[in-house]
Amino acid sequence: MLTCFLVVILLIITPFTRAQSTPVQSFWPAAVPLAVHSPYFSLWLPTQDGVNPLNVITKFWNGSLIGPIGLVRVDGTTYQWLGAWRGQRDASGINLANLTGIQITPTRSILAVQVESIMLNVTYLTPIEPSDWVRQSMPFSYVAMEVSSIDGQPHDIQVYFDVDGGWMSGDNSAVVKWNLQSASGVTYHEIQLNTSNTLQETPNSNRADYGSMYHAMANRSDMTYRMGGSDANTRDQFQTTGSLDNSVNTTFRAISDNVVFAFAVDLGLTSSTSSPVVWTIGYVQDPAIAYTTPDGQTQDRSPYFVADFSDASGYVPAFVSDYDAASQRAQALDQKILQDASGVSSDYADLVSLAARQVLGAIDITISNGSDGQFNTSDTMIFMKDIGNTGWVSAERYHHCRELKSES
Repeated sequence: MLTCFLVVILLIITPFTRAQSTPVQSFWPAAVPLAVHSPYFSLWLPTQDGVNPLNVITKFWNGSLIGPIGLVRVDGTTYQWLGAWRGQRDASGINLANLTGIQITPTRSILAVQVESIMLNVTYLTPIEPSDWVRQSMPFSYVAMEVSSIDGQPHDIQVYFDVDGGWMSGDNSAVVKWNLQSASGVTYHEIQLNTSNTLQETPNSNRADYGSMYHAMANRSDMTYRMGGSDANTRDQFQTTGSLDNSVNTTFRAISDNVVFAFAVDLGLTSSTSSPVVWTIGYVQDPAIAYTTPDGQTQDRSPYFVADFSDASGYVPAFVSDYDAASQRAQALDQKILQDASGVSSDYADLVSLAARQVLGAIDITISNGSDGQFNTSDTMIFMKDIGNTGWVSAERYHHCRELKSES
């Protein structure tokens, strides 16, 4: 059972007061944080010597594989901008994109990707919200793509992103189920285990055996989706047609059957996007943790944000629709943090940029559910899990994490 006996009182991140332009990244990390927002929602891109990072399977923090795939179709030719679909099996006709640069800030990883005469600017944004516990406790991230033409000519462009059932458990024989949902101008895939083990981890995996995975997009006329199809058929459909058939396969299957949940957007003939294409992914556990009180009682605690929303039809659209504002807040926070860190040294600024999401991605902000059935936001506890080594937190590790705190 995910039972925690140590209450971490509060992790405070006070925004800095000065700002400057975010510096260009000066180092090449062993792994790039993509979506890192909770101990069970943590996606990294390995960077290995001599290997194109755009042809590498992304990983959970402990090294186990989780395989979202990103594709782009330019003038009828398909390229891979995330994942290892081309390397995993005979994906003929899938070409590799070229990674030309990486910039890592405290809240964002920005990848510059070249596909022939097209540049893709892919931003993986995991918001850090020091003044808003509702937003900070929401385990969601954005994947935003901007497209521009290098040669100045318009090109016929379609883009694609999928997630698979591998998020849901460390046991690939586990069966997943799913629903397509729509609320407040947002369409989203909701994926769960067919049989959940609440507050349990898959043995020896550090992976939760319960919860709900979400893949969402704001509705747009050029968007299509496919839910519950096989990875091969779904990706082949995009490769062939540049779109998806808006179908939902209702035969629930094991994770090992390579079920995927995809959105595609047809940008048509264009030389640049006026606004980014944004996919949203998230992984929610409620209850988040079982806490043993000093008198020996076990208390199931929920994520802080659920006090503001009755269910996913509230919190998924709320996060999706907040992208523009969240992006602005993230850029402002990045500038403030890097201003102070650069005052120590550029190396320190690089270290803070790489570590910030990892530190915040190790915590859960929780609240209790009172005897009246109402969430009690005045009873707030933050719990931490080591997501880089042993899986547990000592007082020394907690002390080092507190170094992220800044003076205003």
